[in-house]
Amino acid sequence: QERLWSRVQYVDMSGRTGHVTPWPLYYRFGDESWYEISQRYLDVIRKMDPYLQTASIEGWNPLWRVGTYTGMILAAGNYQITEAERLLRNPKRWDFSQVLANHPELQPAVTYFRELGHVSKQVHGRRTESFNNKIALFSLEPTMKAMFGAAEPGVNWDQVMRQRKIVLLDFRHEHDVERRRFKMLWVFYSLLDFIKHRGVGRHIPISLIIDELSSLFSVEVMTGEVFATELGELINVIARNYMVWLTIAHQELFQFPEQVQKTLMAMGTQILGNTTDRDTAISLAHQFFHYDPYLVRKYEPVYMSDGGGAYVVDHRSIEFTAGEQDLLRSYAFSDQGRFQFLVAPAVVEGGARGRLRPISLARIDPDMYPDEELVARTRELLSKRLGQPVERLLAEIEGRLKPIDQRDRKRKKKPKRGHPKPRASVWTK
Repeated sequence: QERLWSRVQYVDMSGRTGHVTPWPLYYRFGDESWYEISQRYLDVIRKMDPYLQTASIEGWNPLWRVGTYTGMILAAGNYQITEAERLLRNPKRWDFSQVLANHPELQPAVTYFRELGHVSKQVHGRRTESFNNKIALFSLEPTMKAMFGAAEPGVNWDQVMRQRKIVLLDFRHEHDVERRRFKMLWVFYSLLDFIKHRGVGRHIPISLIIDELSSLFSVEVMTGEVFATELGELINVIARNYMVWLTIAHQELFQFPEQVQKTLMAMGTQILGNTTDRDTAISLAHQFFHYDPYLVRKYEPVYMSDGGGAYVVDHRSIEFTAGEQDLLRSYAFSDQGRFQFLVAPAVVEGGARGRLRPISLARIDPDMYPDEELVARTRELLSKRLGQPVERLLAEIEGRLKPIDQRDRKRKKKPKRGHPKPRASVWTK
């Protein structure tokens, strides 16, 4: 049991047990620039809320600019997103000397904040409001603050690869839709960043299994287009060139727009269960079965007549049309029983897909189901064993914030420069 637990890293993304796995927003892979580090969080914002790009004045443009400079300053100073609010609230009370001394290339970012500290409240709010709205959750919600404000990641992908670990990411108890989508996207793209940083080559393969793809997907059309592009890159480029064994599961094709459907069906091996949607069944039949122009539906008699009356001289075949053949064969996808599947295996890379073959799971461990109470207890133990207490992480974050607040209070108490007012004098005889 101990050996098994050492190979499994279970991550409860809800933090309901009082333990979380840290996923800091600002981290470094190798020799990345501060600009590249700052863009990760902004990319996730853009993919979650693409409508920001249609509001150029108070939307994406000011958010991207202030978010970029904020990320560069915080990452270079070993800070996290939890310090962003203090930096933006009063940048003229922030000490940039140490960051600038160690990283002179950050001079444009320092100049931006020094200028921001002297603009009017109206201009300051217009420049920072969009970004402040996005990062407010990291200050208001304790588990979000602990998870994304920690200094060090809780999952080291390089170590996971070297030790051949299994990482189980559990989002079942995160019921807030936007929080769950952000967490899923952040973890997903952090893994993709590692894979791209590792580069093309004959590395140890990574088995990436995504269950319920629709949980990552947003119903907005613009977000759908962005996600379709990302999914296409994952399937057609990353999985094939970066040694990724990709498995994607979903319920129905109609959950996704047409472009995403085509991308999913371009994957090599397809395992198809029962579908309740007739259009999906017809579409699958059209894709997996060839049209047979000689498939006869019925024979009609051919008559001839003479003085003695009409009589049959031949029979003429009536073939199924292409649409009728698709409808007829669609029942193979809509009439499957429980534990019944159709599998179309990928024969060779770049070759034609193999013929559909039926498989059944009915005889695999029949009537044996997981012990839900035991599984829940195991999840809780793994979460506490491999996670970190929220209180400890919050204390570490407050330890980083305390010097900033103390410095801020000292500057507020500092007397203004100038000549002291003369004291009143009273002359008496």
